[in-house]
Amino acid sequence: MNVHIRELDLAESERLERCTVLLRANHDLKLSLCDALETVADGLPDQFDIQTCLTLSRCILPTVRKAHLLEEEELFPLLLRLTEQAPALAASIERLRREHCEDEDFAEEITGLLEDFANHGAAANPETAGYMLRGFFSSLRRHVAFERECLFALADSACRKGKPR
Repeated sequence: MNVHIRELDLAESERLERCTVLLRANHDLKLSLCDALETVADGLPDQFDIQTCLTLSRCILPTVRKAHLLEEEELFPLLLRLTEQAPALAASIERLRREHCEDEDFAEEITGLLEDFANHGAAANPETAGYMLRGFFSSLRRHVAFERECLFALADSACRKGKPR
């Protein structure tokens, strides 16, 4: 994405660096969740750990929401200001916001699915459950990859521009 980035003041540069550090940590956590969900999916129909399912069911939605909150309330508005509302970036950010809604809805469904695994000791329909899990973690991985490729490159460029020479 080729957009013009205006000069940052020191406070903006520090804020952007803090956001990207937090976002990288959120990405690492989301990717770890994806790996754990893939392990559960690979173990269906009968080789999964009930405690793992309970633990995952309790942390998926809060993890996803925490990451989205950081992006939507801090990172996205800052990037839009720094690029003076570049149309290409604005369109990408709007797409990411829509994906956040879909991801959170899907995370709720996956939470319920994992709770059912734990409560019943098995998946009611292993094929459907595996398909749902794979759909969720594949989508999250794509979302993280896009943000790493595009938003981090933009943020890194902006931070370099904001450093005193």
